Amino acid sequence: MDNKVIVEAVPHFSTEDGGCAKIAEVCPNDFADEGIFVRIQSWSEKHNHDTLDKLEGKKVRVTIEVVD
Repeated sequence: MDNKVIVEAVPHFSTEDGGCAKIAEVCPNDFADEGIFVRIQSWSEKHNHDTLDKLEGKKVRVTIEVVD
């Protein structure tokens, strides 16, 4: 049994709450009707999202490991 799921794509970015929340969605099937995607979210009341900003324009790989 494979205990890992890998999601790989260039993230789509959006903001919420007046820019306090920045969201990166890693969606390998480009938001198809079915499939898995990963949402990575940063929160800063000062709109400082330096760590998440480093992902913009880059292909990222997220590995999810199932631990029994």
